[in-house]
Amino acid sequence: MKERKELILLTHYYPFGKKESYIETEVKYLSASFKKVHIFNVGKHSVYTEKRVVPENFTVLLSNHHEETKKIFLLLKHVFSILFFEELFNLIFVYRKSPSYVRIKAILSSLRNASSIKKSIQNKIDMSNPSMIIYSYWSDDNAIAIALLARQFHHHKYYVPYQSFPYTILITHRFFVINFQFDL
Repeated sequence: MKERKELILLTHYYPFGKKESYIETEVKYLSASFKKVHIFNVGKHSVYTEKRVVPENFTVLLSNHHEETKKIFLLLKHVFSILFFEELFNLIFVYRKSPSYVRIKAILSSLRNASSIKKSIQNKIDMSNPSMIIYSYWSDDNAIAIALLARQFHHHKYYVPYQSFPYTILITHRFFVINFQFDL
């Protein structure tokens, strides 16, 4: 019999409150398909609302990345990262946009948030399990965090939506933050 894998599902709200209700439809299928499902909630105010019932093989983990994103030095740390320079290159030469203050701040904020989410996942879940699948419905900082995890942990499977975006195709190689920012 094939070994059932574990799933890490990044959400913004689920299982708290009423948002992301489409996940409720999939819960019974996920429960039957995976040995264990870790709902990793990155929502900031989710815990103040009603929690929906989840199957026994689900664990709900709350991200503590919001505490870290308040620290300005974490934003500045990314100014010196290779990822920032890759994004700056893509902004200028691929998208042919000028590097305005707002665009640079958007890139740095996304890198900071994604790095903090990645760190929070690593602190709460044992990433040594090679049968782990990591998934997000959202193409935002969650998806970038998944791409960062993929660079470090090559033995997992990573899924993010919208296969037409460059970082979902080459997730272990490169991703583009600027694709997911508003046209600033």
